[in-house]
Amino acid sequence: MFGRRRFLSFPLVIGAVVIGVVSGKAIFGPPLDEYWKKKLQEEAAAKETDASSRYTRQPTSGQKGLVSPSARQL
Repeated sequence: MFGRRRFLSFPLVIGAVVIGVVSGKAIFGPPLDEYWKKKLQEEAAAKETDASSRYTRQPTSGQKGLVSPSARQL
């Protein structure tokens, strides 16, 4: 019933791929754009927080100013 005697033609395969890509972009495009926009904002905020918390003031005896994270462990 569904048996084929030959391979699929090249134009038929290309047409199916184009239809798949176009419909996939139409269906999943807006949610993916929103997801990546949100993800990039979160990463930028995390990077900013990490950069600001990387060096903190810890006045100790003999040390003044900014102390690196590795020096805090000593």
